[in-house]
Amino acid sequence: MSSNQSMSPKQRFLFGRIFPLPFLLVGIFIFGLGMRDVMRANDSKSWPTTVATVQKSVVKTDVDEEGGFSYSALVLFDFEVNGFGYSGDQVSFGDFGSGDSERVEEIVKRYPEGTEVIVYFHPDDPDLSILEPGLTARAWAIPGFGFVFLIFGVLMALVLPRLFKPKADLFGDDV
Repeated sequence: MSSNQSMSPKQRFLFGRIFPLPFLLVGIFIFGLGMRDVMRANDSKSWPTTVATVQKSVVKTDVDEEGGFSYSALVLFDFEVNGFGYSGDQVSFGDFGSGDSERVEEIVKRYPEGTEVIVYFHPDDPDLSILEPGLTARAWAIPGFGFVFLIFGVLMALVLPRLFKPKADLFGDDV
């Protein structure tokens, strides 16, 4: 008697059909959010611009549980649109923490505190603003991660029910 024959129909249903659902749902969610940012990155090249003042520009260092370092550029800037003040902190879409401190230091050097820079802002929502518009390879990281999660969930949804079928069902035998 194999282990999958000792499983009840309820257990087979749980592991074969329900277990893949969180992977599918999380994959769809992350992929969707990532693709939204990819589309925004692509559209940002045609967004209106204005002048912003860099208020803060520093390298932020985070340490994980294993003692590894992650660096990110913290660039805060203020600007006005139609007489209303806004603040932003996004340099480019897909610009996340990195283990490469030199890359992050280069970003901070491009935006010294007190300088005026061009900021691109979403025409319908100026709170969504960016200093470096356009689509970069790094912008594909989040949708790529979501896609991998989604594919993993699809594969589990296809394979697990077959793995948990009783042997009699696999060969059409009524043992």
